[in-house]
Amino acid sequence: MKKIFTLIAVAAIAFACDAKPEKTIENLKAAATGESNASAKYAKFAEKATADSLFAVATLFNAASAAEAQHAANHIKVLKELSGEDFAPVIEEIIVGTTLENLATAKGGEEHEFTVMYPEFVATAQAEGATKAENSFTWATTAEAKHAGFYQEATDAINNNDLCCFTAEWAVCPVCGDTYKVSELGASCALCGTAKEKFVIFSTPVASI
Repeated sequence: MKKIFTLIAVAAIAFACDAKPEKTIENLKAAATGESNASAKYAKFAEKATADSLFAVATLFNAASAAEAQHAANHIKVLKELSGEDFAPVIEEIIVGTTLENLATAKGGEEHEFTVMYPEFVATAQAEGATKAENSFTWATTAEAKHAGFYQEATDAINNNDLCCFTAEWAVCPVCGDTYKVSELGASCALCGTAKEKFVIFSTPVASI
């Protein structure tokens, strides 16, 4: 009888180890879709800002677009490892407003992600033991909070007619997607440790500032 119980216990442990983190897999799909759509949306918002001659804002949107694309890529990579699925996010129709409206839309989306969506996804990943997914979600959470702040700064600069003093250069980590003002970038990424020399730099043309 003792041997039977031992076999049952071993089987239960093996099953638990093989079980997929189903909720986290679905959350990765949702996050990858959201980030991919944000990336596409910000690229369009950058085009609108350029058309409005708000070049520094366009640079911010382009940097954020690259960051969101990296977040999506990270989520998709982890999803592949967990489920074996080749996931392709669907890009929805993009509505472009004025640049101030676009900044408000972007800020609202980021705030939802770092205050509601990602904290829930992180908690689920922790509960399901999906460490890589937890890390990917955590990286994105930090960057989204920063993006929301950057969008507010851009909004204030436009409203105060002070774009000449708005940040003209941005740096995006090619590993975790964290985003920095170049003037505040240290020797390496504060999130993942990637050396600053590997960062992608987005600069506003001097003649446009």
